[in-house]
Amino acid sequence: MTVIDKILPVGIDDFENLIRQNFYYCDKTAFIRQLIHWHGAVNLFTRPRRFGKTLNMSMLRAFFEIGTDKSLFDGLEISKDEEICAAYQGQYPVLFLSLKGIEGETFEIAMSAMAELLSAECQRLSALLDLDKINEFDRRRLEKMIKMETDAVGMRFDQCI
Repeated sequence: MTVIDKILPVGIDDFENLIRQNFYYCDKTAFIRQLIHWHGAVNLFTRPRRFGKTLNMSMLRAFFEIGTDKSLFDGLEISKDEEICAAYQGQYPVLFLSLKGIEGETFEIAMSAMAELLSAECQRLSALLDLDKINEFDRRRLEKMIKMETDAVGMRFDQCI
């Protein structure tokens, strides 16, 4: 009988969890290099359902985000590119939003859920307020987004500006 070292990551869409728990992982970290070299002003990632979009976005967050655990990428393709790792890994604040959990019977309810998701993600990034790297305009904007409130119409976009 053969002992299986790894298990299939059915339903796992968090890169850090996948690596730490030793799931099988098809190394897609070369995508990071492609994104850095051939990015557009806006990058749209469209794929069919269950095609790894959230996992790839989670991988990007784990790579670029300030305070990231760089050891997550040990032995993966991107770790061979020391220049990219030195220049980009752990250097940026990352706002990570997955819309797959946003539901609502009405547009207003869905927008309210979106506002809560955005506010929670900004709260997660609140440590950035203590960094010298953030300018005053961005600091005020982040503070407003952390305190974002919803009203009967849903998200109050005027609070984000």
